[in-house]
Amino acid sequence: MMRLKHMTLVCAAALVCMTGCNGTADISKFSQSALAVNRDGSITELSVEPFEAEYYSLEDLDAYVREEAADYNADHPAASGKEDDLAITVDSVEVSDAVARVLLTYESPETYTDFNYNSLVVCPASQLSEDVLALSCVNAGGEAVGTAADIEDLQDYNAVVVSSDVMVAVPGKIAYVSDNVTVTDKAVADCSGTLAVIIYS
Repeated sequence: MMRLKHMTLVCAAALVCMTGCNGTADISKFSQSALAVNRDGSITELSVEPFEAEYYSLEDLDAYVREEAADYNADHPAASGKEDDLAITVDSVEVSDAVARVLLTYESPETYTDFNYNSLVVCPASQLSEDVLALSCVNAGGEAVGTAADIEDLQDYNAVVVSSDVMVAVPGKIAYVSDNVTVTDKAVADCSGTLAVIIYS
């Protein structure tokens, strides 16, 4: 998750994901940290963390987040080459009821990985690595289907691979997940923090 100093990740129940007509999942109201894979290839991240107001102010947090993003953007121009585009966009920084909520958009999974030192892979399911293909999987209803490599017509799906304790929203319907993942909605799954895959159409 986003590198907020002096904060610890906490998890709570997640809300149902809603996807807008532009293919960007609305995770802003989730009560747990989450990632959204958007149809345009970008990644939206919501960090939900406790906030000790007696030590830090909203202004300090906002300044820190924007400085971190600006420093990264200065060293990593957007892949589009357009001057107005940014590798990382700060969408919002809020504090309410002793909880900080930071919403960021990354231009790609690679940018998210590079900034957070936390791997995120989004790819056609046919391109999954051998270690991911070896994961035991279940369908969206929880029925065992063998390993990811055993799934029929794997080439017809896309996949997200994470190793974080995080909710993940995908731009489609979840068909299969590794057995360490819980499907909470047709497009949202709860990952446990170990190597996990979400396969969707």
